[in-house]
Amino acid sequence: MHGFALNVNTDLNYFNYIHPCGFVDKGVTSICREKGKKAEMQEVKKEVCCYFGKVFGLEFYSFNLRIHSSFSGIHSLFLLI
Repeated sequence: MHGFALNVNTDLNYFNYIHPCGFVDKGVTSICREKGKKAEMQEVKKEVCCYFGKVFGLEFYSFNLRIHSSFSGIHSLFLLI
């Protein structure tokens, strides 16, 4: 089983301690590192959903959820239909 991850404004120092996908001779990067500036998370979400949907023939619907008080703020959930 495999998944999809996209490093946006991630602290890449954590990757010094692991080997993502088992690759020991490869590094990781982020949108922030590649662009040289922080990326707007909402814009990244919108773009990823748009292109992911086109490739896989899916539509995404966004909902705001209130998460347990230990996780402050509102987080988005995207559903595939």
